[in-house]
Amino acid sequence: MGQANQAVIDKLMLLISRFILDLAVATDGVVISNDKYEDLLYEQKNKYTNIIRTKVIMYMFVGDTFMISHDPNGKTGPTLDQLLNPNAK
Repeated sequence: MGQANQAVIDKLMLLISRFILDLAVATDGVVISNDKYEDLLYEQKNKYTNIIRTKVIMYMFVGDTFMISHDPNGKTGPTLDQLLNPNAK
């Protein structure tokens, strides 16, 4: 693949990433992704920082089983239940 083609693909992926994060910001939602969005963390710091640092939930597959940690942000962050049900007590 040529450099021009790769540049187009990179730009498209960045647009898709922005769309995903904009939707999460607008809906106070979470993002299930293994992308760390580091390229956008510093580019749009004020807009995406909270979503990227606290609401991007990484996952893995073990065989056919989809797995997400119950504490995706560690001991000090919100639990998975708190992220998925912010109004639950």
